[in-house]
Amino acid sequence: MSLSAVLLLLLGASPCAAIEAYSPSAFASWAEKDRVIVLQFRSPSCSVCPRQELALERLSEEEPKPVPVFLQAHYDREEDLRRKYKVEGASALLVFRGRRYLGSSMRLYTEEDIRSFLHQILLQDRGKPKQRPKRRSGPRR
Repeated sequence: MSLSAVLLLLLGASPCAAIEAYSPSAFASWAEKDRVIVLQFRSPSCSVCPRQELALERLSEEEPKPVPVFLQAHYDREEDLRRKYKVEGASALLVFRGRRYLGSSMRLYTEEDIRSFLHQILLQDRGKPKQRPKRRSGPRR
């Protein structure tokens, strides 16, 4: 393992280029395009996270496009996001279509398990109408 890879692992950063770091602006830009977004919560002390990252990286390189967008949030820093979606530990995967939350799972790390979870979540969402923006009108007088 190279020195730069070791430093990235020690600092808690992702060595995977296919997994983008989470930020509200990055999430919003992908959500505007109505893409499927998989958000991984990662912690340096998590034993499952590195194996999960490798599986997510392999899934991002698959041929059938469009591939979901993979974002990675730091478990300790994103406290508000954790509370909002009731994330109980690192290695959680949250799935969104645009801004709409579809579901979550914990401690999946094999490529097959993650693929079947995504397939199941997306099948449940299939055929549902897109959310319309709320109307900004008051009562008529």
